[in-house]
Amino acid sequence: MDRTNEFDWTATSCEEQMRHARAASTIARDRIMREYDWSLHPEVVLGWLSAQKGIGLGSALSAFFNGDPWRFNYLPKRDVSAEYRGVASLLDSICQRINAGFYLPDLAPMCPQNMNKLDAWVTNQRHDLRDHRRGRWVIESEVLDPLFASKRAAIEEELRRERALQAKAAEAEKAGGASKSFSLKKLVKPLAG
Repeated sequence: MDRTNEFDWTATSCEEQMRHARAASTIARDRIMREYDWSLHPEVVLGWLSAQKGIGLGSALSAFFNGDPWRFNYLPKRDVSAEYRGVASLLDSICQRINAGFYLPDLAPMCPQNMNKLDAWVTNQRHDLRDHRRGRWVIESEVLDPLFASKRAAIEEELRRERALQAKAAEAEKAGGASKSFSLKKLVKPLAG
């Protein structure tokens, strides 16, 4: 039985967290990657988890964005304070693995909040390219295709449903409008005649 949901991450030591992460199933590890609190022991726990096989791309991206990479993206490595070098290095590792295709494509969809962060990140990268600059972490667009493909598929399905509803409404209106127009003609005809 997976006890990941019952484990209190905030009240345990780094060693206990590592024992728990190592004993977790692949699915639980994937969930831990998505939900781990970066104010705890990210360099150790996420450092180990991010190097494990079976982690999904959405989980790796969620972990990356949960680490708040914006704060370091345009800061030269030498300017990152000693307090944050481990976090920045972990973000380096996660991004490198993302770009290398290490993570499984779309094991589980990203939450909308992190999908919005990814959209913003990709938009920023495009602006950087246009402005001839580059941030510390560039996520290769080819690696993101599986995530955007599933998002596109969901959007296309939503549009298909909406068009079907609009077509039904138009048919109903046409049918209702035809009978109304027929009724109006019947009413107008005696007045004209």
